[in-house]
Amino acid sequence: MNKLPNFLIVGAAKSGTTALYHYLRQHPDVFLTPIKETNFFAQKGKDLDFKGPKDNLVTHKKTITEIVDYKNQFINVTYEKAIGEICPSYLYFEDAPKNIKEYIPEVKIIAILREPVSRAFSAWVHLTRDGREYLSFNNALADESRRIKDNWAEIWHYKEEGKYYGQLKRYYDSFPKENIKVIIYEDFKKNPLRVYKEICDFIEVKSSFTPNMIVKHNTGSLSNSRFLTHLVMKKNIFKTLFRIICPPFLRKKIERLLFKSTLISTPILSKENENRLKLLFSEDVGKLEGLIDIELNDWKTSK
Repeated sequence: MNKLPNFLIVGAAKSGTTALYHYLRQHPDVFLTPIKETNFFAQKGKDLDFKGPKDNLVTHKKTITEIVDYKNQFINVTYEKAIGEICPSYLYFEDAPKNIKEYIPEVKIIAILREPVSRAFSAWVHLTRDGREYLSFNNALADESRRIKDNWAEIWHYKEEGKYYGQLKRYYDSFPKENIKVIIYEDFKKNPLRVYKEICDFIEVKSSFTPNMIVKHNTGSLSNSRFLTHLVMKKNIFKTLFRIICPPFLRKKIERLLFKSTLISTPILSKENENRLKLLFSEDVGKLEGLIDIELNDWKTSK
């Protein structure tokens, strides 16, 4: 009989879920799906036809829509006590809690939430770095409603993905409160090991285990060369030949050095622009504080 998860990290996007995936995979008592972000509970039974640039080839390249294929993600589970998946789209898509409850009603839910303006800006940096976003941040925000109407994938929903109150309330309406743990991304960034141990306690595995947290995952920087970024990150004939003739250990080292050589510092959102955008989320943040009983003063406008 196929096993299914007993815990899910449901988001939010651009809030440290990639780092958590790599850290939790190191724990001897934790099994995570080989595919991070199967999107199954968000896209179950759907025909995928997203319209944004490379949505179906990148954002949803590995999306699973059938339960048989989803169960196959867990065929290698052996002795692990905690069986999980990390998928940020589960927080955002309305159908996800209903689908999760249908298959795994006693599952434990973890949500890690990032201040919504910085989360949106990070998503914009990610798509710009990948050569998919060509609008400025402010212009992309202005174009968001059109993109949503035209069925661009969720990663382009810069503002909407940061409105956590309604997204999280769906989980509180569907699952016992004691089965839900909310983490603030800024706390995770300040003290990742402490938050890691809290998660281990929540999913009932030994919190004494310490993962390697030296390697940084999915950091947001922009390249000063679209050509070199494409050469390193995208599939192309030069990269294919390079992989054939170069030994794996040397290839990885060269790829890392080449990519780092193209990077410039992470762009910074001006304080004025940040505060202006925070006002857009102020009502949602206030309701969220009441829902999760956590003060979010750092998410509010500042001088």
